[in-house]
Amino acid sequence: MLTAVVEAYGYPVRLPEPATRKSKRKWGESKATDLSSIYVMSKLGPDEVAETYSGGIPNAIRAALPKLDLEFFNRVNPHAYHNIPDQLRGRFLKQLAEFGLHPYERKDWAAAEKVAELLELPA
Repeated sequence: MLTAVVEAYGYPVRLPEPATRKSKRKWGESKATDLSSIYVMSKLGPDEVAETYSGGIPNAIRAALPKLDLEFFNRVNPHAYHNIPDQLRGRFLKQLAEFGLHPYERKDWAAAEKVAELLELPA
């Protein structure tokens, strides 16, 4: 995931080789891992994560990747921060914007929903 972010944003960072994972997951065992993998595949290609899954990446996921709008990964879901106290939230959101992290746009909600539906497909 870090490699995908570094490459997507052009950070001049040299990353160490990742440790080899001893056990492999099946697609569908962890929605968080699968969601992260979709982001990585969109930036670095399916082969970057395929070997981390026993059974590889489902064909439906591979086929859907080029059609997905994944810009919402680069934006902020404002609902995630609703518990920040009012006196701090405005300043926090302003700082996010100063770093180029802006709230979801209307299309992002629909795009995120499509990815959520894709994650519900049987592996």
